[in-house]
Amino acid sequence: MPSRNSYLVRIRPRDKPDATPGYTVGFLVSSHWVITAGHCLARLAQDEPVTMTVAGSGTVDGRVVRIAQRDDLGLICVTGTLPRAVVRPVLARAADNDGWVAPARPEASPHRLTGSVLNADLRHRCTGGGEIAALELKVEQELGDYRGYSGGPVERVRRPSDEPGPPAVLGMLVEQAPKWNHSGDATNVLIAVQAEYALAELDVLADARRIAQENTRALQRAYDAEPVGLTEELRELNVMGDQLDRMISRGLLGRRKARRFLHKVLDRTLRYWIARSSRDQIRT
Repeated sequence: MPSRNSYLVRIRPRDKPDATPGYTVGFLVSSHWVITAGHCLARLAQDEPVTMTVAGSGTVDGRVVRIAQRDDLGLICVTGTLPRAVVRPVLARAADNDGWVAPARPEASPHRLTGSVLNADLRHRCTGGGEIAALELKVEQELGDYRGYSGGPVERVRRPSDEPGPPAVLGMLVEQAPKWNHSGDATNVLIAVQAEYALAELDVLADARRIAQENTRALQRAYDAEPVGLTEELRELNVMGDQLDRMISRGLLGRRKARRFLHKVLDRTLRYWIARSSRDQIRT
């Protein structure tokens, strides 16, 4: 069984070996996607290759797909094969007063952040100018400076009544709140983008229906070669669709944008399996 933290990654530029290990943190939202804070990728270019260290299980290659500075979101595509099985977190909706924990931390810090949700439905304007659906989080550890924690997930603390299962990710850390008088000091209050909102906003892929129609035979070969893997990917898409439906019902996302997003994620999934089946045929 993979560990609860096996979905965490540390990201560094692949072509810059002198860069400090653990350049920034992020986390896997599926087998093919890593999200992090946009400002954590500010020194990287779109399409730049990266190397990611997966918690406790080796490294995997990736590529920067999108850096949305206005909304402080970054998306990385996994281009290699994950070293071994990883836990797949579920995206969850926070409530006021929920306990939370941030399992990812800078390499130099011994502190794992914990706290409670002050506001689970915050509309926050990022330093880049975009307005995001966010969480306002009180931190128990008063460190003064929380640099290095950005890009990491915010998990809901498990309750005694909770069923066993993967981590429930509420959001992703992006900012530290300043004091109300703008004195230059900072508080022990952090801002996280809501996980469901971040996933919906990272809208980057091409139309899925055309790809499916053009590659029916190749997709069938992929299914014949590895039905369990492909079925699991499609099950993930169904779960994602349910999450987007909940966002639509709460007025957080338009139906057209949600449909476009799902088409594009499906396109990426189909491309992956089609390419995989082609490689398998070449090897045989």
